[in-house]
Formats: sequence, structure tokens, C-alpha cells
Amino acid sequence: MTRFEAATHPGIYWAIALSIAVVFVVDLQTPIGVATWMLYLIPVMLCFFVWRPWVPLAVAGVSTLLLVIDYFFSAPGIATNIALGNRAMGLLVIWVSALQARHIIGSRLSLRQQDWILRSEREQLLRATQTQAEELQARQEELRVANEERLSQSDILRESRARLETQQAELEQTHLRLEEHAQRLARQNEQLADAKRDIDHKAEALARANQYKSEFLANMSHELRTPLNSALILSKLLADNQQENLTPEQVKFARSIYSAGNDLLELINDILDLAKIEARKVEIRNQPIELDALVDGLAQTFRPLAEQKRIGFSIEVAPDLPSTVESDSQRLRQVLKNLLANAVKFTERGSVALTVSARGEQIEFAVRDTGIGIAPEQHDVIFEPFRQADGTTNRRFGGAGLGLSIARELAHLLGGRIELQSAPGRGSTFRLRVPKAPPRDAADQGMGLALQWPPAAIVVDMKLPDHPGS
Repeated sequence: MTRFEAATHPGIYWAIALSIAVVFVVDLQTPIGVATWMLYLIPVMLCFFVWRPWVPLAVAGVSTLLLVIDYFFSAPGIATNIALGNRAMGLLVIWVSALQARHIIGSRLSLRQQDWILRSEREQLLRATQTQAEELQARQEELRVANEERLSQSDILRESRARLETQQAELEQTHLRLEEHAQRLARQNEQLADAKRDIDHKAEALARANQYKSEFLANMSHELRTPLNSALILSKLLADNQQENLTPEQVKFARSIYSAGNDLLELINDILDLAKIEARKVEIRNQPIELDALVDGLAQTFRPLAEQKRIGFSIEVAPDLPSTVESDSQRLRQVLKNLLANAVKFTERGSVALTVSARGEQIEFAVRDTGIGIAPEQHDVIFEPFRQADGTTNRRFGGAGLGLSIARELAHLLGGRIELQSAPGRGSTFRLRVPKAPPRDAADQGMGLALQWPPAAIVVDMKLPDHPGS
């Protein structure tokens, strides 16, 4: 790693390698002609988060090799020429995305290098200015001592007029040198001002580059969701097998494609949300929310999931609660769904409980579970993007590590906060507190709070509807 490269979290490289391996296995088990090559875009898109320009090209090369291998070893599917065209289109998309990622990484490194050069030049100028200032001060001190000696030796000076003239000439030369130093200092001050202006321009260019990155991620996510939705619909139709013309193994493959596609859709949504919050394109729409309807909807969603895992699920609503609360319905539901989904996912036995109560001018939603728990030193880590408590959590339960980060930023946007109380083996309690009614300019205040924890995200609850025949 060069001096201009920032440290990349090892989890990104593991995520790239793991996604390539998973996509290779899925593609190898899928008949030729199914557009599983699109899943190779996952490791390519993850390359946007690394600092080494060769990584996107390496990932694209490995993906190309695996696409070729899958083409020769996958089960027969549609016509060979169609499958070959499908693979060729996939290679084109992968390499275009990899080249774009390499270009963006190179731009970031170039900006960091230029910023380092400007800082070095500024430090050199400051050191030179300090040295010359010290020399000037020393000269002034010499002049002061010489003047004191002349005053104390006035008689000697009268007898030594010639020597006085010589000293006067030396003083004139010193004065000339001081003037030259003053002029040099003035020029150096001008150079420092120019360097500061250059640094400001580079900072603006870096901000624009980050903005372009966010816009690119947003546009790419939108472009990827259109073909992905088609793939999900087709795989769902195949998995339903309404005409019963597929073998059980083919139905299993179709369900695998549908599941992997949904995972990819969720990851694309999270990436799009990260880009939205960085671009400050977040809107909060406050409206009255019926608390009974909100709680009933959550119960209908998560009680079947809890019953499927054979764990308890309960909801307790305090009797002194108001009937409605004014907030953004979509954002509030998203935060609660995220907290409840995590509680159900990480609880293998015991129960999950949701308690709704009033706390002054706030409403508290407390989600308690008897799951694996979280160590105190990990309480801040789990709210960071792409971070989980440890590596074993990701391997056992899955997930990209964006959910809690997104939930915390949503809570800030709603004018509230999330508090955590947990210990390993004792379960966890997440408390979401939101105001009963948002104050004036609550959206601007929430945006200011959300921007204090980079990067943040706003979740878009995009879910593919089930096929009517399912």
C-alpha cells in the first residue's frame, strides 16, 4: 500500500472473495441461459470501497474466468448461441463497471497525492519563514547591543571617527539586508496565500468527486434494479412451477436464484440509501400515525416468523399512550421492522417482546430479546456501516451490516435516538425514542444530526410482490 492509499477494512476484501465464490457456485449449479452472471456485479460494486486501483480489474478478470468455466461446466439450458451472447453481455457490463471503479479509485488517489504535495510545500514555506524571522530578530538584537555600546563609548567614538564611519557603512549594509529580508517575507506571504487558495480548490474538487461517486452509485443502483426485478419475477414463476413441467431439482435452483436475487436487491437498496444520505437527498414527511394500526401491522409481520422459529413473541402497549403520534410513517415502520427482524434473527430460543410506552414528550418502543447478546465494547461498532459484532455473527446469521446504521440515522432524522442495553448471553434491548409531535424544522434538525455519523443511510422499503398464483 502506497502512502496515498487509505486503509481498507479487511472485511471488504473478504466480502469480495466470498461473493465471487458464492456466485460461482450458484452459476455452476444453474443451467446455461439463466442470467446469474449479473450476480458477479456484487464483487465489482464492492470494489468502489477499496483504495487499490488494481482490485477492480483483478475482480473483473476472476469473474471473467469463472464465467467461462461456468459456461463449459454448467448444466445445459437454452440455445448455445443465446447463452454465449448472454455471457458476452455480462462480461461487457462487468468490465465497464470495473474500469469505472478503477477510474474513481485513481481519481481519489490523485487528489490525495496532490493534497499531500501542497501540504509539504506549505510546511517548507512555513519553516523557511520561521528561520528568516529568527534571523531578523537576531539582527535586531545585534543592532540594539551596538547602539548601547555607542552610547557608553561616546568619547571613544569621537576619537575614532573613521571607525564610526566604517560601522555606519556596515549598518547601512545591514539595513539593506533587512529590507531584502522584508521583501522576501512579503513574497513568501503571497506564496502562502496562493498555496491556501490551491488547497481550497483541491478541497472543492474532492467534494465534487465524492458527489459524483454518490450520484454514480445512485444511478447504477437504479439501472441494476430493472433487470434484477425481471430476473426475480422469472425465477419466482419457475419456482412456483404452476404447469408442473420442472423437476424438483430445477425448482430448487429457481428458488435459489430468487433468494439470491432478493439478497442482491436488498444490498442495492442499501447502497442507494448510502448514496442518498451522502448527497443529502432525504425527505421527512410527518403525518398522524395510528399507534394501534402500527402495532397490529408489526404483529402480523413478525408473529409468524417467531412461530416458525418456535420462539415467543409478545407486544405490550401502555394504557396511557395517545392514540396517534405525528411522524414519518414509512421511516418509523422501517426502524421498528429492522429492530424486530434483528431480534427474531438473533434469538434461537426464548422470546422477543415489543413494549410501547410514553416517556414525557416522547414515545418509547423497546424491543427485547433473549438472543446471543452483544459485548459492551461492541455497542458502538454494530452501528457502523458494514460492521457486525464479530465475524462469526456474519457467517451464522448473514447480513451486510448496514441495518443498525440505517436505523440509527433514521431515528436521528425523526428527531429521536436509539439506545442499546445488552450483554453476551443475556439478550439485548433496543429502545427507540421519538417525539410525539416533531418540532418546527424537525427535518432540518434531523438532517444535521444524521450528518454527524458518516456514512449514513435511509432505507427504501422496496419489496417484490409475490406472484398472484403463489
